[in-house]
Amino acid sequence: MVLAAKRHNDYLSLENETAESWIKRFAGEESYKVVWEPLLKGKFGVEAQNVSAVWFWNKLKLRGGSRGKGGKENLLYFDGGFGGATKSIKNALENAGVKIITNTPVTKIISKDGKVTGVETKDGTFDSSCVLATLPLPTFLDITPELPKSYTEPAREIRFLGNVCLVLSLNKSLSSTYWLNVADPSFPFVGVIEHTNFDPPSNYGGKHIAYLSKYLPTSEPLFNLSDEETFKYCLPHLKRIFPEFNESWVNGYNIWRAHYSQPVITKHYSKLIPAEKTPIKGLWLSTMAQVYPEDRGTSYAVRHGRKVAQKIIQG
Repeated sequence: MVLAAKRHNDYLSLENETAESWIKRFAGEESYKVVWEPLLKGKFGVEAQNVSAVWFWNKLKLRGGSRGKGGKENLLYFDGGFGGATKSIKNALENAGVKIITNTPVTKIISKDGKVTGVETKDGTFDSSCVLATLPLPTFLDITPELPKSYTEPAREIRFLGNVCLVLSLNKSLSSTYWLNVADPSFPFVGVIEHTNFDPPSNYGGKHIAYLSKYLPTSEPLFNLSDEETFKYCLPHLKRIFPEFNESWVNGYNIWRAHYSQPVITKHYSKLIPAEKTPIKGLWLSTMAQVYPEDRGTSYAVRHGRKVAQKIIQG
């Protein structure tokens, strides 16, 4: 199956097939039932059967391409994480004279006679002849009422899953494994990632950092639990995998939630993707829903943002 993925280069030819049928064709029914079905359901839940073969093919191709000749996977991590990268970008922009305004949500993108004129916020209106929106796609569509239906209707067919991520600071290591996929339908998370088995504890004051991430519809109870309820919910499940684990290992925890974290890559997804250059002159869009055939990821968001910025510069 991996060989088939590595040799296939035309993703559009896979758009008419689901991941389920593609896996069964190349890996068989038993492999699907034992390994891939639980992982797909763990990742996409009720949407698992709707996921396109393109999404799965690209995951195999990506993972195969990140390995060296000896089979060892090669991964990189920013010093200081994404927070460090964001801080550096912020400093560079401010040094270049850019004014960054935070805690000021945009409530509407304003246009007149088919041209963008600015953005409306809780603190007033900011005039502009060029706007690049990097909001989640549904939010962008909601605050841009002047967009024509020919642009918005296909885009609104793209469905999203939310995400809950529990990050644990531990005084003991759970295991020697960095990324543990769990092919057990009764386990509520698709994996346990012990980050400090990749980036060492010495970079985190000697603490061990592990996280559990879950993509799910935002209507599910787990998404709407309080932080403490979410933490308590996870503890017995962690103990099932790591019997020696005890709550006393936990120094602290943080929980993040996002409403539009994972676009669901369905069949014929390419027909739904909105153009970066919108029908409103001067209004541009760069979102995670547009990095297809890649899946959501910071590398692809950066690449897509650079591409759109270049188009804006060229006019």
